Amino acid sequence: MEKKTILFICRSELTDLYIELGNRLKDRFHILYVAYNHADVGRMETLFHAKPDMVFTDMLKEHLSHVPTDEELKALDRFIMKWSDDRFSLNSVVQSDRTYAGMSYPDVLVNLHACWSVWNEVFSSRKISYVFHEPVSLAFNQMAELNCKANGGKYLTMISCFGKYKYSYMFLDAGNAKCPELIRHFDRIRAGKEDFDREEAVKFIEAFRRSFEVLAACGFKKEIPSLEFLARGAGHWVKEHFQPDEVPRIEDTVAYFLKRQNPNWNRLKNKRDYAKKIVYDQADEKDRYYFYSFHLEPEAVVLYWGDGLYTNQVKLIENIAGQLPPGTYLYVKDHPHYLYYRDVSDYLRLRKIPNVKLLAPEIPGKTITKNAIGVFSINATAGFESIMLQKQAYIFGNAFYSCCPLVTTLRNIRDLRGALYGRKPWSQEDEELLIRFTAALLKSTHEGVTCFFSGMAQKYPIDQKKNLDDIARAVEELDVFLADEAAEERR
Repeated sequence: MEKKTILFICRSELTDLYIELGNRLKDRFHILYVAYNHADVGRMETLFHAKPDMVFTDMLKEHLSHVPTDEELKALDRFIMKWSDDRFSLNSVVQSDRTYAGMSYPDVLVNLHACWSVWNEVFSSRKISYVFHEPVSLAFNQMAELNCKANGGKYLTMISCFGKYKYSYMFLDAGNAKCPELIRHFDRIRAGKEDFDREEAVKFIEAFRRSFEVLAACGFKKEIPSLEFLARGAGHWVKEHFQPDEVPRIEDTVAYFLKRQNPNWNRLKNKRDYAKKIVYDQADEKDRYYFYSFHLEPEAVVLYWGDGLYTNQVKLIENIAGQLPPGTYLYVKDHPHYLYYRDVSDYLRLRKIPNVKLLAPEIPGKTITKNAIGVFSINATAGFESIMLQKQAYIFGNAFYSCCPLVTTLRNIRDLRGALYGRKPWSQEDEELLIRFTAALLKSTHEGVTCFFSGMAQKYPIDQKKNLDDIARAVEELDVFLADEAAEERR
């Protein structure tokens, strides 16, 4: 039997994970590596004595001399709408890519069409079964994801989650956050076609309701000294002002964007402003309230798994607060992992809304969810936590847990009021459905740490060799699972 092909897109620390996986999987699969740019090529050569099969920015450069015609742009627009299931169009792709901010529209169109052309060549000239990369986060990898799908491949990512193991993750479609294993197991369990371990699922739910564990919190600091922000910011400023750009912006929008962002100085300013201007509210056990958990910004799951519609979370919160039933509050809390990233004006704007209470970010979200009427999210872990705690979840984007009927997915903020006013109390039937969903979840999670960014993976107290061995084995098992699923669909 001919080997299937896996393509790993190597950018930053994901390079480390993918080279190791490729070495472990090369006997079963044909392995291809695409390095994003020459910095990633250097990482591959220095750390692993490996070379990529392709370098994205080199391929991109070959296509940038072509200015797309109106007909070509219309064709690209149709392609994007078709293969994104009408979630995106050409201009919403442009708007969702933060590296395009400030570029001229003609340059953006040249770059975007070139990204599409590169990946069209890659996927149309090879039979690629699987691509592994981060969640779709920029135009360059959204064009990869759509071309992969158009040519019959699966574009996957690995995301940390609550599950069967202390450190669990699941394989998701990197474009729409669906978990193929979870969907299939859940459908079969509900239809009575697959056995499940009820006792295991019930024990997991009971333990989850007792615990206040924060997902993937290893390595994140609860407080960062101002001097650390100052030192990091100064180093970044020197790099920005004294190191020339290696390539023009249109040839590497990501490198250009990252060089000109200095989040540490911004965070230092925000830390000072928070102390001066923000007084957090206290949760009150007498309040009747709903809960909204902020996503980090900018973040792929907001920009792309939110269909590019909800990048302004403050406006979304204002709209939610206006739809709530009389006498109810909206509790709002920011993400605990990345401190001081949001401008103080966002919080001051929320403080003006009479039925919104702003809580300190260090409060565990589950403690707020536990007494809430329901939870709002674009697609955050808070939505999953809410159904586990017998609360209604209302989400506005795409999430792995949205396949559970206990989750209400809203595509229009105007539909929220009807959903809220039509809410029914949690029932025994709901609890039974949750047990079956949880059983499917436990069958769909894998053991391992896949957080290969910002030095996170090395901070977990695990055996790294065993971790990589386990992940490689899970990829092989996923291939068998997906092949069985495809065979069943053909029958």
